[in-house]
Amino acid sequence: MDYPPRMRRVVGLLVLVAVVGCDKEKAGGSVISPECKQKASELRAYLTAVFDPAQKPAPPWPTGDAMLDKEFDAARAKVRALMKPVDPAAPMPKLTPGLPERPEAGHFAECPAAAAQFREVAEVAPAERTKSMIAIADAVESCNCKVSIPRIKAALYLGQRGPD
Repeated sequence: MDYPPRMRRVVGLLVLVAVVGCDKEKAGGSVISPECKQKASELRAYLTAVFDPAQKPAPPWPTGDAMLDKEFDAARAKVRALMKPVDPAAPMPKLTPGLPERPEAGHFAECPAAAAQFREVAEVAPAERTKSMIAIADAVESCNCKVSIPRIKAALYLGQRGPD
């Protein structure tokens, strides 16, 4: 399915928000900690609620972390700007040359399973996309929660429910 240019920018922004963050303090071994299993279970339940139109999950902001909240506010502002109606007679802005950074090249380098799951989301059929998005929780658990779960929640909430 080919998305319109504005939707591609929103999807790109969502991937960027999720890729930007990683909790470097968390040590990871091959054994999944009980704390991580709990966090992954909560993430799975949250993402299920986000993608269910009948549910009304609370937005994942504010988090209480000033720097993270500032990052989320900036991402929300960008999405609001992308969602504004554009004059069809106005010239289109020039495209930025080059390809966007792949998830595994950023902070997902510590969690290849999460990077692979984000890539899979873009490749699956539209009918399977929600299931694939929720499976990100399984990928996060498989790498012992090395990625920033609040950033994943914010990125997927922002993409599905919008900035407000």
